[in-house]
Amino acid sequence: PYGIAIHADNMYISSSVNHTVSRYSLTDMSLVKKVGGIGPTNGQFNEPRQITTDPTGRVFITDKCNFRICIYDRDLRHFNNIRHQSISDPYDVKVSGDHLYVLCPFDNPYIHVFTLDGEKLHSLITPGPGTR
Repeated sequence: PYGIAIHADNMYISSSVNHTVSRYSLTDMSLVKKVGGIGPTNGQFNEPRQITTDPTGRVFITDKCNFRICIYDRDLRHFNNIRHQSISDPYDVKVSGDHLYVLCPFDNPYIHVFTLDGEKLHSLITPGPGTR
């Protein structure tokens, strides 16, 4: 496992080795659904990493080697992808209010801010090594 997110009675876990995302019921810890497999098309991943959810239950997944953020509904049905030239090697993703924050630390030291529909708003430069 690589990433984990909780929403209501669901737990979502990513596996960058198997290129999958699984949904478990927190009620009895049973596997409800698994999606993925390696590839670039909708429903596939190439190293899914971090996961977060929004208040409606949508699931946002960093798809590292496909350079995108994948969006699924709470039942793990593919909804949309966010692709932007600034998303390279996405590592982490967080939702706050109506904004999506994407951390891409390896190729550029930025946190990119998007709307939940994928419109880029701005970028924040992060401090480099040795910066206080």
